[in-house]
Amino acid sequence: MKNLKKYLACAGILVGISYFYSTVYAETQKNEQPMVTVGNGTISCSFYGYMKMDIIHDIDDNKLSGIFSPSAIPVEADGTGQKTIFNNYDTRVGMNVAIPMSDDAEKGTIKLNLHTGFTKPKETPGKTLLKLREVYADWWKFRVGYDYSVFTDHGSTVPNVISDAGVPSNVGTQVGQVRFMDKLNENFHYAVALEEMIMPGKAANDELTPKKSIPTAAAHFVYKGNIGVVQLAGIVRTLEYYNTAEEEDKQLIGFGGELSTALNIIPEKTVLKLQGMYSEGVGSYVRDAAIGFSEPVDIIRDNPLTKLTLFGGYGALEHYWVPKVRSVVCGSYLQAGDDDKRVDDAFKNGIYAAANLAWLPTKQVMWGIEYLWGQKTNIDNKQGQAKRIQTTVKFKF
Repeated sequence: MKNLKKYLACAGILVGISYFYSTVYAETQKNEQPMVTVGNGTISCSFYGYMKMDIIHDIDDNKLSGIFSPSAIPVEADGTGQKTIFNNYDTRVGMNVAIPMSDDAEKGTIKLNLHTGFTKPKETPGKTLLKLREVYADWWKFRVGYDYSVFTDHGSTVPNVISDAGVPSNVGTQVGQVRFMDKLNENFHYAVALEEMIMPGKAANDELTPKKSIPTAAAHFVYKGNIGVVQLAGIVRTLEYYNTAEEEDKQLIGFGGELSTALNIIPEKTVLKLQGMYSEGVGSYVRDAAIGFSEPVDIIRDNPLTKLTLFGGYGALEHYWVPKVRSVVCGSYLQAGDDDKRVDDAFKNGIYAAANLAWLPTKQVMWGIEYLWGQKTNIDNKQGQAKRIQTTVKFKF
């Protein structure tokens, strides 16, 4: 009860801060871009980012860190976890620069983007580090640099949950890439890319050393229209290991696909978001696997070497009660396959549910409160559950 009172008091403070920011400060800001004239052209530069503060109250002593991830829920909590924590590490800042090279409307400008933010590594949860999230250059229909994979859920189809981890079945991660982007017409666009090979997950045994191999191929196809947004995405990658005992390379081909959509049920008020995904050997791209798995996310501990299968999806309903007040109800499921080839304490499946209420007084401010519930089941059918209440305030600039 004492921790709950502290939580409610802190939540009230965040509401006050967000109200002050939205009424006194944010509305006075001008969205002006600094300009630098070079020769016959003008270089434009703009900055963006946000600061996010969370107050997290875990209803159970489940020993979770700040990130809510079903795969990280322990099956046997010992009652020593934190009850209420304050989390303010999710601050980001970015810069966009447009450099005119000629008068050609299509090919005459190079656009640069740099995006950084703070993160807490899974390996050292007590530390906060500055992480490079995006750095790339756009010219004509090409993008070169470090950005989210083309095999990533489309931004408009991702549920607006408040928790940092997002939805467990989300796919996508940041990688170096060369991307080609184009429009077929006003409603259809697509992208294809050769992407940096992410080092395969931890090897199945000490005799196997993961190696980088040929680039990964990824593509997506997106429709945007009056009914909403639909995306189909796919990926193919090589998993390569060197067996020190047999002194030979071993290779597998991993692949995955996802279909996601945001359907306008009531225009400008209610949106239904759905996603389904399936992957073999692509666990590094699946949100919950990358965050919380204690075992390999791409291969199985078995001889011969076998890819790990993951499949799942989410469904979410988003509704604006009034133009500045929004609610989201979301559910997600993630399943790992090949039970008979994996160890007893390996992840079998995870269930996730979230419901929130968010107030958006201006475009720069969001305050919200969210209830989260998760369940993890291991191969041996042991289960763990977690329940959380989270209050968040987010300031954009």
